[in-house]
Amino acid sequence: MNRDVTFIADPLPKIDPSVFESIFEPPEEYELQFNSSLANYITEREWHKSQSVVQNEDGSVTLCFKTNQKQIVVSWVLALR
Repeated sequence: MNRDVTFIADPLPKIDPSVFESIFEPPEEYELQFNSSLANYITEREWHKSQSVVQNEDGSVTLCFKTNQKQIVVSWVLALR
């Protein structure tokens, strides 16, 4: 059986990362301080829609946000080491 099949894939839609947040766990507030060697890396990206970033006098930065994805936050911080 011969069939001519054409498959055209539409581009994937942009997905808001918050859709992966669990509805079963309440969000927690995180306040993470990064030394000056990571300051640019942290400040030039949006890590979470609720984030705020504070530049500290010593060159370090403090990233604050609220999420219920503790396992992802811990994995991310450990990967930066």
